[in-house]
Amino acid sequence: LSSEFTVFKSAANDRKALSDEIVNNRIEVLFCNLATKIDALLLNDASELKFVVSPTTGLSHVDLEYLKERSITCVYLGQIKSEISSVFATAELAWALLLAVARKMSLAAMSTQSGDWRRENFFGVSLSNKVIGIIGFGRLGRRVAEYALSFGMTVLAYDSDQKVFADLDKSIVQCKLEYLILNSDFVSIHIPLNDDTENLISRERIDLLRDGAVLINTSRGEVVDEGALVDAVKSGKLFGVGADVLQNENDNNFDASKSDLVQAANNGYNVVVTPHIGGWTDDAVRVTRRVIAEEFMKIYNENKSATT
Repeated sequence: LSSEFTVFKSAANDRKALSDEIVNNRIEVLFCNLATKIDALLLNDASELKFVVSPTTGLSHVDLEYLKERSITCVYLGQIKSEISSVFATAELAWALLLAVARKMSLAAMSTQSGDWRRENFFGVSLSNKVIGIIGFGRLGRRVAEYALSFGMTVLAYDSDQKVFADLDKSIVQCKLEYLILNSDFVSIHIPLNDDTENLISRERIDLLRDGAVLINTSRGEVVDEGALVDAVKSGKLFGVGADVLQNENDNNFDASKSDLVQAANNGYNVVVTPHIGGWTDDAVRVTRRVIAEEFMKIYNENKSATT
């Protein structure tokens, strides 16, 4: 990027400071991350801005309608999935969350750190011979299926796109969503957030889960009814929940401490919440940042050629 542009590294600590930086430095290309809500409030005075670039597969943090109105081009990883086919950091975190919940590791670790060396409160569940349902069978869902098979689990898979099952491993059972929910001991979610998937795991579907099931969500918080999920944990319907995402985490005034899931974890329930760190590893960041920079440069140069 430095070969073509003057690169400005933001030092802003809040949205007002970031907006001022963008305006005062006449920024033309904004590279953002999941923590930054890209909307009219941030960009209203950014008259020079032409591109928003996000090294993410989803765009729940970007107001695409606003960018379209402003004729600002958005470049993101979801456009070039083939280039990140070997990036599995989020799948690895999903499996870590699953293990942590299955063995009540967060609660056990906190108890030990307090000086209590007793195991009676941390009776866990095994994975071998259990059934895992994977909702979304793309790059990440397939990887989680591989982990599950190596642990001796039966794998059920659901995806709205039938093409992903073209070369399905014979050990994996393709099924409808309702069948998966009714018959899984563990459920792991790997779907994008859109109009079809928002609240896909509704209160009604949570009620259909097996008693003692575990649910893992590393996709987007809005695909699950978070309140219903917490109710199911508190009632004992679910054994536990692992989440790397929360509802409304991209809102401008988001406060994680007010999340129902975070509060449940703080109150001693078997809930593990991490701050959207799925893709936040050395290899994943290096690959995705390189790929998104290359993709942006390609689009930028194509646009430049078309206007000269």
